[in-house]
Amino acid sequence: MKKYLCLLNHETDGFSATVPDFGNSIIISWDTRDEAIQLAREALAIYFRETGKAPEPRIQNLEEVSGEMLEVFDHPEAVLIEPMPMNPVSLEVERIIERSDLTLAVLAKRMGTSPAALVRMKNPFYWGQSLETLRKLADATNARLEVHFKKQRKPSTASTTV
Repeated sequence: MKKYLCLLNHETDGFSATVPDFGNSIIISWDTRDEAIQLAREALAIYFRETGKAPEPRIQNLEEVSGEMLEVFDHPEAVLIEPMPMNPVSLEVERIIERSDLTLAVLAKRMGTSPAALVRMKNPFYWGQSLETLRKLADATNARLEVHFKKQRKPSTASTTV
């Protein structure tokens, strides 16, 4: 997986973070360092999903960051980050909700849940959907739920002699 440089700066009320490869497209502020890094990873994943591309990282250390970008940081910390993995089930939940043309309130009522629960289910970084809840979503949207298991390919064990 590609790793991108993330600049962190400790502010008086938390941390700010940016990914220099993308200019001002990814800017995060949060209370703790770890949460700022996690949000930067999520922002990176969303940026790639929306743009449809994940370019090669260009900037890999502080020396490669422009002076103009560094001016806003008092004591920048450089961390290499990967985009946060997105849950394909959450992405499918988002698609089925959008295709249903139902409001979250109506859909939640049909499922016996809350609109907030539906928002959580379609969050691409949420991994806690139960099969029962997915069945309710399928019923509420007049869809059919299918679950498939696919055999993974075994990694190649062939060795190469040089």
